[in-house]
Amino acid sequence: MKKKTFDCVEMKHRIQEQHLKLFEGKSDVEQREMVRAAIAGDPRLARFWKAAKRAVRASSP
Repeated sequence: MKKKTFDCVEMKHRIQEQHLKLFEGKSDVEQREMVRAAIAGDPRLARFWKAAKRAVRASSP
């Protein structure tokens, strides 16, 4: 059996802990704005986000 080079569950827990610390004491509105800013700052995520928003608008009555 091939030995894993990383532990997915440990990585998930570590990232969740980082997010908890990052958002601690922030309102829901502040948290959403932080996420939007992070998405806008990443070219790949920003492109995906814009495409998703266009798709939602196109499917709305």
